[in-house]
Amino acid sequence: DIDHLFLKIKQFFNKIAPDYLSSFYYFEWDKSLKGILDYKIKYLNELVSYSFQKEIIVKNTKRFISGLDSNNVFLYGSRGTGKTSLIHALLEEFKEQNLRLIKLNRDDIHHLPYLSEILKKRKEKFIINLDDISYDETELIYKKHKVSIDSFFDREPKNILLYATSNSQEIVKYFREETTDNMVLDNRSEEEKKLEPPQKQVYDERRAFTERFGLTVFFGKTDKEMAKKILEINFTYNGSV
Repeated sequence: DIDHLFLKIKQFFNKIAPDYLSSFYYFEWDKSLKGILDYKIKYLNELVSYSFQKEIIVKNTKRFISGLDSNNVFLYGSRGTGKTSLIHALLEEFKEQNLRLIKLNRDDIHHLPYLSEILKKRKEKFIINLDDISYDETELIYKKHKVSIDSFFDREPKNILLYATSNSQEIVKYFREETTDNMVLDNRSEEEKKLEPPQKQVYDERRAFTERFGLTVFFGKTDKEMAKKILEINFTYNGSV
C-alpha cells in the first residue's frame, strides 16, 4: 500500500543520505536550524591569553563529552577578549568526539525549549552558544527569554549545555533616576551599594538569573604586550606572516 511504499522510500534515503544533524558540526538558528559547512575555524592553541579561563572551560567541556557532571557556562567581559573564539575552538577540539555547536542569537532565545526537545534524543553532544546576550531594563523581551532559559535549566537535558556570552555580568542594564539625570549603574559592587531595598530585590533576581549557569568566567582586558602577541599569532594563522 501507499504507506508501506512511503516507509520503504524513507528508509532507502536514510541509508544513502546521512542524517542532517550528523552531517554538520556547526549550526546557526535562522528561522530553523541550519547546518553551516563554511564556518570560521578556531583552535585552542591560537588563544594565547586567558590560560586560566581556557583551562576551566576546556575541563568542563571534557567532562561533558565524557558524560560526567558539567556546568552550563556564562562567559562575560569586554568585547574582543576571545569569549566566542574560545567556544568555537572547543568545537575543533572535540568535534571528533561527537560535539556539535549551535549559535543562537539573543533575539531567537525563545526557540530554546523547542530546540532542546529536538536535540535531547540525539546521540551527539551539543553546546548551544547564546551569543552576546544583554538587555536594557525597558526591554520586555527579557522576561520571555528568561522563561525560556529557566525552562531549559529545569529540564536539564544530558546532552546539551548552554555557553552564553555577554559584555557584562549583569545582563540587564539597570537605570535609576537620581536628581535630574539618568545614571547607568555598570559596576557590580557600586550598584549594590547604591540600590534601595526594593530596587535591590529586582537586581538580585537578575543576578540570580546569570548565576544559574553554574560556571561564570570573567575575561578582563589584556595588556598591550599580550594584545600584540595575540595579533602576531592571528596574522600567522591567517597566512599573513
